[in-house]
Amino acid sequence: MDSYDVFETALLRVVGEPTSLFFFLGQKAAQEGWLTCLPSSFKDLRKEAEREAYRRHVHPDLDQIYTILSGLLGLPSPDKMEKLKKEELRMESEWSRPNPTVLKFIIESRKRDGRVLFLSDMYLPRGFVESNLRDKGILSVEDALYLSNHDEVGKSDGG
Repeated sequence: MDSYDVFETALLRVVGEPTSLFFFLGQKAAQEGWLTCLPSSFKDLRKEAEREAYRRHVHPDLDQIYTILSGLLGLPSPDKMEKLKKEELRMESEWSRPNPTVLKFIIESRKRDGRVLFLSDMYLPRGFVESNLRDKGILSVEDALYLSNHDEVGKSDGG
């Protein structure tokens, strides 16, 4: 059975560098009045929160990142942090597309083996990743999906 990484392999983001999404999230947060910092500052803080989450937790999830981010932002209200998190997920979904080249390989692998395995060391919730892959016609019912933050083993662990 063949395996494929989810992000930047099966799915591509249309924002260029993946962390560019954080800049646009910062813009949205400023427009909505959720935060008062500049979008570029938010991007830097969001990246720092992720780095710190990886230092504290072997396989962090989005909630752990946002807990750290809340502290870096000066503890905005839980309501604002929840809005930010939901908007990040919305942007991730809206701004990702199937990789047409890899999709051809996935289809061939599935024809040959009956199913494929998708892997990700990403911090996003399993239900979100699964829905995003299904909605974009990548994940089938027969396929398997392993996420490091859910299954507590990552690609670098040999898992």
